[in-house]
Amino acid sequence: MNFYDIDENSKISRASQLLAKDLDGAKQFEKVSTYAPGPVGDDEMLARSLEYPDKFNPSGGLNDSFFDDAFTHGASVQRLIEGWDFMASGVHNAFEVRAESKRQGSEKRKPKPDNIYIGSFHMTTGELRAMQLEMEDRRRVRVYDAGVDESDPNHAEILADNDGMDKRLRHLFRVMLMVLAQKRGLYVSPFLSEEGNGRARDSGCNLNYYPENLYFSL
Repeated sequence: MNFYDIDENSKISRASQLLAKDLDGAKQFEKVSTYAPGPVGDDEMLARSLEYPDKFNPSGGLNDSFFDDAFTHGASVQRLIEGWDFMASGVHNAFEVRAESKRQGSEKRKPKPDNIYIGSFHMTTGELRAMQLEMEDRRRVRVYDAGVDESDPNHAEILADNDGMDKRLRHLFRVMLMVLAQKRGLYVSPFLSEEGNGRARDSGCNLNYYPENLYFSL
C-alpha cells in the first residue's frame, strides 16, 4: 500500500490521515518511486509558489495563509536538487502552468480567472522540520518525497500537525512559517505583467530577479 493512499470518503483531512500513518516520521526518509531522487534531505532547498489573490490581504501585503494547506491537504513544493540557477526556468514554468490551469478551471474546479503566479519562496527542509513553538518540545512539520509521477520527480510535500493547538497558537505557528518563507525574499516570476509586478511589490518582500537571463530571454 502506497503511503499516499488514503480514505477519500473520510471526514478526516488528507494531511491528518497521512500523519496518522507515520507517527514517528520515518516515512520522511523513504524514496517513494523510481522517478524520485530519494528522501528529502535536511540541507535541500525547496521552492513554493506564491499566488495572487489567495495569499494576499485585500488592502495589500501577504496574509498568514501561505502554508494553510500543509495542515489540511499537504503543501506542494519543488526540490531544487540541482540549485536555483540551473532549475529556475523549469520551476518558474511549472508554477506558471499550474496557475494557468487554475485560471482555466476543470470539471472539478471552478475557473479562477484572477489567479496570478507571483513568484516563489525558498527555504530548506531542515528549517521547516525544526519549526516548533517555544512552549513545547514537539516538531510539527514534516517534509516527504512525493515524486510519484515521472513528469514531476522533484515534487515534495509539507505536512503540518496542529493537533491540540487553540486558535491563538495556530495563528502564531502560521505566522512563524510565513516569516521563514520570506527569509530569502521573493523570487519573482518572469511571466508577470505590469500589474503582476505591482502585486509582487505589494507583497512587501525583498524581490529577487536573478538569474537575470530569464527576464531578458522572454
